[in-house]
Amino acid sequence: MKELIPGNVVISTAGHDKDEIYLIINIDGKFAVLADGKKRKLDNPKTKNLRHVKYLAEGGVGLKNEEIAHLIKEIVKGR
Repeated sequence: MKELIPGNVVISTAGHDKDEIYLIINIDGKFAVLADGKKRKLDNPKTKNLRHVKYLAEGGVGLKNEEIAHLIKEIVKGR
């Protein structure tokens, strides 16, 4: 299994947000701090247990909300 790091794009595998795609903003112990640029913006990120997310692709670090949303849209289009 690939080690998750900030900048990775992941998919939620559990919870009410299952199958949602996020960008990892930060790792805090056993938890990932996530944003999608639309519902979950950088100023209100989601915290999710690392066991409940799965790696999808490389993303980027230091992106703005609009750039995160565009990146996720491109990844969804390519799936």
